[in-house]
Amino acid sequence: MRIAWSAIFAFAVVTLAGCQGAGYGVGYSGSDATAPLPDDIRILEPRKDMDPRKTAFLGRWEGVWVGGHDRVQHILIVETLSEDTFSAVYALGDSMSPYGRIARSWKRVYGVPQPGKLVITTYANIRPVVTTYEMQADGTISATYSPGIGPASNAKMVRVATK
Repeated sequence: MRIAWSAIFAFAVVTLAGCQGAGYGVGYSGSDATAPLPDDIRILEPRKDMDPRKTAFLGRWEGVWVGGHDRVQHILIVETLSEDTFSAVYALGDSMSPYGRIARSWKRVYGVPQPGKLVITTYANIRPVVTTYEMQADGTISATYSPGIGPASNAKMVRVATK
């Protein structure tokens, strides 16, 4: 069986391009950022006596969701935080894959903070979608998006200075 070198080269390029998404995406900002944000973002200071493992999440975090056949910019801005609730802006950029179907958007989400972890549960149709953010020893966040059906996506979130 004869295989053209161009076919082998094309297979190698596609395979290597797919491998770039195998690990966690790392945050970025700049002119290539496509995630929209609301104009009314306000990050409020927590009470002084709050657990620092919870308050460490306050502020802006950026990363790239990697999963399935897509990569999507993700921004999480934790605006308010108390002992039993938090609110955040959850923003997505456009799909980076030609097969992706995610369009830029943002929404406010709410959840219950735990020491070293934030969990957001939303619903797609009737099934729960769970997004978990876990603080790492190096000050980054390991994020997991579990849609309930299909593959999970992961992101490594890094803190970004707010403007």
